[in-house]
Parts: sequence; structure tokens; C-alpha cells
Amino acid sequence: MAREEGMTVGLRGKVLGPILSIGMVLGLGGVALADAQLDDMVKQAMAPRTAEESQLPTTGPAAQPGKKLVSVVCASAIEGCRAISEAQVEAAKALGWTTQVIDGRGSVKGWDDAIQSAIQTKPDVIALAAILPSAVASSLADAKAAGITVVCTQCGANPDEPGIDAADGDEVNGIIGDDLGKYIAQKAGGKASVLMWYYPEFGISKLRHDAAKEALAKYCDCKVQSIEVKISEWNTSLPERVNALLLQNPDISWIYSPADETAIDAANAIKAGGRSGQVHVAGGNGNLQALDAIKTDPDYVATAAVSYAFSAWSSIDNANRILAGEKPVKTRTAVRVIDASNSSAVPAGQYYGGDVDFREHYKKLWGK
Repeated sequence: MAREEGMTVGLRGKVLGPILSIGMVLGLGGVALADAQLDDMVKQAMAPRTAEESQLPTTGPAAQPGKKLVSVVCASAIEGCRAISEAQVEAAKALGWTTQVIDGRGSVKGWDDAIQSAIQTKPDVIALAAILPSAVASSLADAKAAGITVVCTQCGANPDEPGIDAADGDEVNGIIGDDLGKYIAQKAGGKASVLMWYYPEFGISKLRHDAAKEALAKYCDCKVQSIEVKISEWNTSLPERVNALLLQNPDISWIYSPADETAIDAANAIKAGGRSGQVHVAGGNGNLQALDAIKTDPDYVATAAVSYAFSAWSSIDNANRILAGEKPVKTRTAVRVIDASNSSAVPAGQYYGGDVDFREHYKKLWGK
């Protein structure tokens, strides 16, 4: 049985200091000031990202010829994992490399098996797609012993993670949680009861969950209930479980999901329980179904769209740099909160691209 935890967190005045707290108590405009600050932060989170914010490299080696890449995807059945892997392959092909994809099937054993299979093909590069490196440390050590370059895209890797030559996109996890926590606080008017969760199999989901919880503590007088949701519950038993929680806790007004796959489950549960229009959902990633849903579904309010492809191309660029004998560089993957008001910024049927043409930028660097 997954652990469930209820708690009350934070008062806006407590975070913003004693002068603001007095203003709130005496009605001297402290709340308006806090609201204005929060409005500005949410507005910025919804604005287009700039090339400067992306920190794309301005120099780099030409494409290294004749290389082979194997992309090991956390679970091909999960859209976000699959999108990262597909973008890794796209970037490698742009370099002129041969490619292969191996499915990790959404479990640590599957990830280990996939990495071991990849090693047997003798690639130059193994690119992990949303696989936590610490969970497969032994297999990564085997890859390094075989002289294989290993890069990781949106994996939740720690700085200087053993077994990883370069990790890209991990900064998005804290940003996704922080942005959506602020968004919920603003849209709820500073007071809400929030149901939120994370996935024990994916460390990155806990990073997003914790960042959202911290933002709610700073900017909202919120009651927060956190639960663990296993991958096996996705699109199976989760809608029923959420529906039961809504019945048990009729004051819940918002649901935060670290990924869109389970945010869709939440929106379905709201409708099944007759709570449409009373409970709002915000999810992370920017999957295609979510980007479409927020245009028409009043319950699915927002997603923090991340450019999967930007992170993946950055990873493959770093692999090319390492093979050329150079050091990897750091970029900043774009994250943008999308709701009905700015949904036209992402063309229908496409993922959020990050507001910059990183593909042409990298091709120019590679001499392609």
C-alpha cells in the first residue's frame, strides 16, 4: 500500500517577512504586494524562453565520423521517455551516426538488461533516456570498462555522477515543480487544498514534487496531501484511487502531477467522480495529449512543457565533444508553463521546442 501523508504548509506572510505579515494583518496592502510579485513570477514562467537563457554553446568540434549510438529508453510505453529517446536518435543521425534503441521496460531490471544488451553491440555511445544512473551503477561501470561513452538525458543525475560522462536537462525538474507550484498558488488565490504525488521508480519525479511543495509553502496557505504512485497504477487503477481520495477529501481543489501521463488520469477521475469544474489539474512535461487537453478541458488547466529535444540534442552534442577529446558543456533546457491563454505558442501535434532553433544551431556547429 502506498504511503499517504497529509500536512498543512506555509503562510505567504511568514515567508515574505515581518513587514509584509503586519501589512496582511492590518490590511495595509501586503497581500496585494505579494500577489503582484507572484503574478510577475508566473508571467515570466509562461513567457517565451530566449537564446541567452538556453545558453547554447557557440563553439564545438565537427561531427565525429563513423560512430554508433545506442539509446536506452526508460520505458517505450511512456510518452515522455520515448520522446527523449527519439530526439537522441534524431540528433545522432544528424551527426551521421548509426543508431539503435533498446527498451528498458520501466524497471531497474529492465534498465540493467537493456544496458548490458547495449554493451554487447559495442557502440561508441550509450545514451540513457530518463533512467536514474544510481539505479544502474553496476551496468554503467561495465559500460565504462568497455570504453563506451555514456551520456544521460533528463535522468535526475547528481553532479559528477559515477558512470556518466555528461548529463543534460536535469535542471528542468526543479523548475517544473517550482513553476507549477507558483502557478497553482496564483490561480488558487493563495489558498487551496492540493493533492500531489511522485513515482518511487523515477527519482526525477520526487525532485519535481519537492520543488512544487516548497513553492506552495512559500506562496500559498495550502493544505497538501502527498502520495506515492507506482508506474503499474498509470492508466489502470490510478483514476479510481484518485476518485476515492476526492470523495474522502471533498475540500481538494487542485491536483499536482509531476508528469502529464498521470495528470490525464487525474482529469479522468475528476469527471468520473462528478467534480468537473471543482478540481483543477496541473502536470509536468508537456506531452501531446496534455497540450491538446488544456485547450478544451476545463479540468486540465496547465502543463510545464519541457523541450525534450533540446535536452537530447545537448546530450548528443556532448557525446560528440567527448569523442573529439573535448570536455562537455552545460546548457539550460527550456521549460514554459502552458495553459489555455498561451497554448497557441505550441503548434498542434508538436512538442514544445524551447522557442529557439537549437537543431540548426547544432548542425552548424557540427559542420552539417
